[in-house]
Amino acid sequence: MWIKAHPFVIVVLICSTLNAQPPFQRTLNAPFVDIYTVRDMIRTTDEGFMVLLAGDSGVVVWKGDINGDPSWSKRISLDGSTGNTHIRTAASTNDGGAIIAFHPRSLQISWDTLLLCYPIVRLDVTGAIVWEKMIYLRSLNSMGTGSGQLHSIHVNSSNEVFLASIYESYHYLTKLDQGGESLWSMAFPVLSTNPSLEDLEPDPFGGCYYTRSGSTNGTEEVLIGRFDGTGNRLWEKRHALSQTAMFRPSGLELASNGDVFIGGTNYGGNDAYMLRTDPDGNLIWFTIYALDPPLAQGIGFGTADLFRVDNDELVLLTSGHPYKHDIMLHVDASGNVLSSDGLTYIHTNDWTYAAIASARDELNGRISSSGYFQQQDEVFGFNYFNLFLWDIELETSGICLNSEDLFQTLTIPPGSFITTLDTLEAEVQCWSQDTTYLLTSETPYTTSDFCSLMVTVPEEDLMEPSISVWPNPVGRGEEITLSADRGSMVEIVGPMGQVVHQVILEGSEKRVLMENVSPGLYVVRSLDAMGRAARPVPVIVGQ
Repeated sequence: MWIKAHPFVIVVLICSTLNAQPPFQRTLNAPFVDIYTVRDMIRTTDEGFMVLLAGDSGVVVWKGDINGDPSWSKRISLDGSTGNTHIRTAASTNDGGAIIAFHPRSLQISWDTLLLCYPIVRLDVTGAIVWEKMIYLRSLNSMGTGSGQLHSIHVNSSNEVFLASIYESYHYLTKLDQGGESLWSMAFPVLSTNPSLEDLEPDPFGGCYYTRSGSTNGTEEVLIGRFDGTGNRLWEKRHALSQTAMFRPSGLELASNGDVFIGGTNYGGNDAYMLRTDPDGNLIWFTIYALDPPLAQGIGFGTADLFRVDNDELVLLTSGHPYKHDIMLHVDASGNVLSSDGLTYIHTNDWTYAAIASARDELNGRISSSGYFQQQDEVFGFNYFNLFLWDIELETSGICLNSEDLFQTLTIPPGSFITTLDTLEAEVQCWSQDTTYLLTSETPYTTSDFCSLMVTVPEEDLMEPSISVWPNPVGRGEEITLSADRGSMVEIVGPMGQVVHQVILEGSEKRVLMENVSPGLYVVRSLDAMGRAARPVPVIVGQ
């Protein structure tokens, strides 16, 4: 576990119920003025990661190193003839760079010819564009409306690119060489009322496996197929799942022995599922996971990602909509549940419909998730996004306080302010005098809910104006004191983006009663009388 000085507040949320290490959350500033949303996140082969943001006037790629510190961020400008500035998805290359695919659009070439086109860009490890290509798919439906979507992109060990798309009632699977030139593209008809060619995975022989949804006589199916390296479809197998629920595939992973894992959710429902087949697509096991409805409600409307970790264990990370809950389901290679919990506490403000973008660290089994909260408005103009990291192995480095682990040594900069709060309302607040502070607690951490640890690192370059909040954490029904320049307008923003309090400071301080609020991570922001914005302050509201 690393806690490092950073120009913003670092928040660590600790959950004792998962067999995974808790999320590490960083709030980072996106140094651009547009309103951006996180579209995708990938782990890079240099052990860093890229976050891809789409805005009104372009695309920004943000690169972080293995410690979560910014390496660079760049705006990607494409040829204006593409008429498209929205990132769809991305995949990492074996040199630390990435392949980025942009959202497609339809072109009417003639009365009977429709084309789906989208740009593909390759970046090197510094963010420079290596090449830029335009992919064209011809519609096989002359009466179509031009509706199309790019679902998935993957890169194999030779940096060859695989793309899965849907266009006018046909699935398309396209393979490019490492220079972006098309090797082949195959089309086959959609077989479901909920059409999707959701995911694919390159095999070691230049081909790939894919999964899509289908239906036969009212029975919902998940299909798995395989192409060889020259574009020949070797086989496609159907697996009937349900006559009452619409199980759509969201992710495909290959086991260490060549078996295939598929995972997804019940569209519109509260269930998740996973299945395993042999390398020829024959079903080995299929399991439906009935998740806790208060937490799982709406997950079928959101997004899901499937990851294979050590020992062929699987993690299905889902994001619900509109209830804004995440579910992290961790199972073994036979589909037995190792842990399942709702990650409700990682949310902040204004998440998108595709609320999470996730990635896996192939070297260390770490799963990362990226979302965003925004304070973009004409008054404040802030633009932030969050990064969340999980370590899947319980015994690896990290902070995990529970009944058997009542203390942990943290190395932090002198003068850092530490606050902890658990569900039993045991608080510790102190100023560290040395570089190492020993965190102890007289109260055993035996509850099933999360406790929180916040480390605020002092900054030498703190810009005026400033705002301070005390106490932090604060309990529900307690008063909180806001300190800022006289005449400042101060807002307290709740976990779901709602403004719970807005006050004007007639003096230098103002007390606010935190009533009718729920526990979670809040943000206090201010604007002084001169129109200058102070750096937002995260505040934890406890039980």
